[in-house]
Amino acid sequence: MEMPITVIITLFVAVVVGVVVINLASDLITDSKSKLDTWNDEDVDDEKIIELDTVLSTSVANLAAECYKKYYNQEVESAVCFVLLGDVSASDAEVVKAYPYNESTIDVDLSNAKNAVRIGYDFVDNKIKVKG
Repeated sequence: MEMPITVIITLFVAVVVGVVVINLASDLITDSKSKLDTWNDEDVDDEKIIELDTVLSTSVANLAAECYKKYYNQEVESAVCFVLLGDVSASDAEVVKAYPYNESTIDVDLSNAKNAVRIGYDFVDNKIKVKG
């Protein structure tokens, strides 16, 4: 008589643990999707893709300035301005230093940049975002 009760209790605990794990995983996936970058790769036209041998800090800063002139305080949605393809030799500090506008209007993260840099306008933060 004791064996069936043990089996029923074990199955009940296993089902409860399984439901809790599934709910937590679902919440993590939903949170991750909402925190993903708002830029969509489908928004990139061929004319926005620029191929260079070497992506320099001055090139990134100049194109970020062009993006600033075109979109800053004017757009109602985020947009990709340029995608630079090539060997990235730019650094965050050098891009900010070469950027002609106020550094509070740009957010640079080239820590993962190897072969590409994306420059765009982020409507939510009202900033030019440079990411590798």
